[in-house]
This record gives sequence, C-alpha cells and structure tokens, in this order.
Amino acid sequence: MADSRRINANIRDEEEKLPEEERPPFSLVAVILSSEFWPPLKEEKLELPEQVKEAMEAYSKKYEKLKSPL
Repeated sequence: MADSRRINANIRDEEEKLPEEERPPFSLVAVILSSEFWPPLKEEKLELPEQVKEAMEAYSKKYEKLKSPL
C-alpha cells in the first residue's frame, strides 16, 4: 500500500508539472495489490470509453517507469 501511495504521489506531481494542454483530462489513482490477495475471477469483457483507456495506458506507462528501477 505504501508503495502504491508513493507512486501515485509521484505520478500526480509529474502531471502537475506538465503544461495544461498536455495534462490528462482526468487523474487516475490506483492501488496495486498482489494477486495473492484476490480469489480467481471469471473472465469478463468490459469495453471502456476511449478516453478512459488512454488515461489508463498513460498511467500504466508512468507506473512502469517509476516501478522498474526497484
């Protein structure tokens, strides 16, 4: 949990430094937990709006960039 909070804070700080026109239309906040905490779920298809997909992809890239050095 502490790791997720730290990464979220870093991502928000990065986004705040961007010029207004380069900022995402909305901010995402994610809590990344180990899969060991969750029971197996059945496969479901969920089609997200394009704007949400783009925000999630951008967040994922930032998360991977911050997490990979560890």
